Amino acid sequence: MHSVNLKLLVLVLTSLGGLLMGGCTYMEEGESNVPWSRPAEWEGRVPGLGGR
Repeated sequence: MHSVNLKLLVLVLTSLGGLLMGGCTYMEEGESNVPWSRPAEWEGRVPGLGGR
């Protein structure tokens, strides 16, 4: 019985710790989660074929 209570306590504390450390985040208006505004010139081309 002691082992079951201990396992339950560890499970509850681990879950609570995960919730507290996970936290929440929000984005303000006009803020983007993408670190750049548009792709660079070289992105999206097939490597090795060069040209513009």
